[in-house]
Amino acid sequence: MRLKRTFLTTVIALFPFFAFGQYTGYTLVWSDEFNGSYSNADTETGLDMASWSFETGNGSGGWGTGQRDYATSDVENVEVSGGTLKIRTQRNHPNQTNEYTSGRILSRGKQGFLYGKIEARIRTVNMTENGRGFAFWLMPNTLPAGASSLMWPQGGEIDIFEYNGMYPQYNLGSVHYAWKWNNNQWGGDGNHAHAGGIYNPLDRSIQYQAQGRSGCGGDGMNQSKTNLLGAEYHTYGINWYNNRLEFYVDDDVYHTYYYNNELAWCGVNQNNNLGRHEIETGFDFGKTENGLIFNESFRTFENAFYIILSAGVGGSGTYGGNITSGNNPQNWTCTTEIDWVRVYKQDVVNPPIIAVNQMQTDNFSGQVTVTPAKLSGDNISKIEYFVDSWQNKAKSATGASFSWTPTESKHTLYVRAANADGYWGNWVTANYPQTSDNTDTYLDNIRIFATDGAVIIKNAAVGSIVKIYAMNGTMQTAKITSSEQTAITLSTGFYVISCEGKTQKVAIQ
Repeated sequence: MRLKRTFLTTVIALFPFFAFGQYTGYTLVWSDEFNGSYSNADTETGLDMASWSFETGNGSGGWGTGQRDYATSDVENVEVSGGTLKIRTQRNHPNQTNEYTSGRILSRGKQGFLYGKIEARIRTVNMTENGRGFAFWLMPNTLPAGASSLMWPQGGEIDIFEYNGMYPQYNLGSVHYAWKWNNNQWGGDGNHAHAGGIYNPLDRSIQYQAQGRSGCGGDGMNQSKTNLLGAEYHTYGINWYNNRLEFYVDDDVYHTYYYNNELAWCGVNQNNNLGRHEIETGFDFGKTENGLIFNESFRTFENAFYIILSAGVGGSGTYGGNITSGNNPQNWTCTTEIDWVRVYKQDVVNPPIIAVNQMQTDNFSGQVTVTPAKLSGDNISKIEYFVDSWQNKAKSATGASFSWTPTESKHTLYVRAANADGYWGNWVTANYPQTSDNTDTYLDNIRIFATDGAVIIKNAAVGSIVKIYAMNGTMQTAKITSSEQTAITLSTGFYVISCEGKTQKVAIQ
């Protein structure tokens, strides 16, 4: 199946490239040109350690996919020289006991990106046999607030260039994420959705589109060793917006992934190739959907990701299948050369960067109003927040502030803001009640507030007297029975509550 060429001039008009680091409407924010002029270079490989780290091992710590190689930090596997980065996989590395070795570098904790253009200029050498592969891909650089870990694929994965020797004609550009199923938990069905397009820019053909939960797929791919994609340099990238990801090779956008709608279910009598009918429109080919996954407050593709450049060898179902005796000489090396990696921000995207410096409490209702301070960026159009844990459903408010009613004496708020175009800024953490500098120390003051049919008193000493004044002039008393929380049932009306010197007017409904 082929894309019409008629949309090519449209794409070029949208994103013309005039010179290094320049796209109309975009600003280059980070790049590695692999020219070797680093102040913090690794002495053996020449890699810029200010931007990258090595990840070594065979993946047994959780990141592996069953491949047979051992990733090293040796110059035989990773090398910056001659203006390019070389990542090599090979058999019988002279300094390693593993039969197969590879290279794997990542920008985790050093460089993370959200929205814009992320691209690399790449070619492969001698990677046309089964079990040999390379990937330029992204993984989450942040965790849900309050979480110490994030299980794959709930956090998402973006594969920009996924190439292997079994199918050397094609590049796979795709996303992985958790299906909106079984409460987004990893279960017997895998709870794994995979959506993407496999594309050859040389003849502009698309042979396959994978999508749906585990076990769903599309058409088969051509295993011919002709018309090879990897031998020459191509630019592989994504246009990352707040509602979609566009995958492109050179000037061709061949797959668009939308993440604000529901993906079709894969199974009997279901459509496993959602959007395939749109292939002739070119720009919107491969329209696959959904990504509001994991929970309401941590939307999969609305958080920063880091970059990975990795090679691998063999393994059932990975890197193009197992290596066989017919394609496995005693010594072999295949090399991926990366000319550069570049990241651009769209000039019109300037989400509000905020801090929460002040909260106001209504002593009558107990309601707290939070007005974040904008530090930079566009004006605040919408606020999203959740209380105490990412597991709580996120709440949103239109405008530059929001109000909520505390249910406990101590809370942690997680807050972020969006501009009018829907682009979100940073997550910030704020404690309630606040100290003067909003540190992690809470004030242990008495709190009095109303709830349905009762008044709640927190942090008072057991045995303290509570005086309750009704609007008709009568007064009754009660005793604090728990220093954590005491509830006193009252009929509907207005009251003034006094305890240990704290006086509060409340309305009981």
